[in-house]
Amino acid sequence: MRLRDVTLDWPPSVVPPVLVGARGPRTIRLAAERGDGVILDTGTPADAVRASCADIAEARAAAGRTEPFRVVVYAQPAEVSPQVVADVAGDLGEAGADTVVFVPGDAAVDPMPLIEACAASH
Repeated sequence: MRLRDVTLDWPPSVVPPVLVGARGPRTIRLAAERGDGVILDTGTPADAVRASCADIAEARAAAGRTEPFRVVVYAQPAEVSPQVVADVAGDLGEAGADTVVFVPGDAAVDPMPLIEACAASH
């Protein structure tokens, strides 16, 4: 998209990174070619993160992109405990995620057990 004659009233002093939410390989490749990072949603297993990171590396190399690239993965653990949270974060991190965002399984559920499990997993 290109905009003409558009300005911000208060432009940021530093250009913020553009992270692209993506699911399929074409969108992930587009994010790699044009963006500064990708956001993968809940339900993305470590093997899919690993495959996405391989696609990202290939697409960035083809586009001549060498800047740092972020891989953010949202995770919804099946069980809430410090060990499960640590295992999920470790698996996704080893697969290539540099940020893991944990979300509770049900919006109506109290998020405190998940928050406490995340804090205790450090």
